[in-house]
Amino acid sequence: MKLVVKMFGFVLIMLAISVSIKPTIAYSVEKIEPKIYQLLEVTGSTKSSMAANINKIGSTFSSSLKKINPNIPDDIINKCGERYSQILSKLFLGEDGLHKQLVMVYKKYYSEKDIDRYLQFYQSKLWQNASKNKGKLSKIEADQVKTEFQKVVDATGGQSKQDAIKQDMKAKTDQFVESSLGNAQNDLNKYMRTLGYKLDGDKMVKL
Repeated sequence: MKLVVKMFGFVLIMLAISVSIKPTIAYSVEKIEPKIYQLLEVTGSTKSSMAANINKIGSTFSSSLKKINPNIPDDIINKCGERYSQILSKLFLGEDGLHKQLVMVYKKYYSEKDIDRYLQFYQSKLWQNASKNKGKLSKIEADQVKTEFQKVVDATGGQSKQDAIKQDMKAKTDQFVESSLGNAQNDLNKYMRTLGYKLDGDKMVKL
């Protein structure tokens, strides 16, 4: 199962990075979660983008599995890749998935007012122009974006809070790997058996 472990670890890193807040988001607890999701939306870290990335991982998994097992029919390999994508989607995007857990990290550290400050920055004309003209900004314009973003960082707890969030996210991700990886492997193995195969290391063996 080394292949499964490697691919699973890669997608974890990719998705954890995709929910990081950085410029390259009346105050009540009830309102803050929708605003965090709105923040992820404007920074491009949406569930749909994550789902698309997961599907790409499934396709890459299928290609890697095919190289290791060239004698297995393509339809069997493709079904395994699709199943792997489904497993990851449930783990990452399900009700109690990693995506939700990472959203809760932001909720733990940021108030609704903090989230509003990030949203205001990302919805500003300054950021809209910078986002639209990536790679074409002058040094003065780029420095202005960094300065305004740093103001938001400072107003919401400073770099130390961002560092604490990154550490908490890493801890959540590591814990998630430890608790979920075995289940993901078992689920994939069970599905392969319904197709008449099992995994022996990274080799698919006909039952």
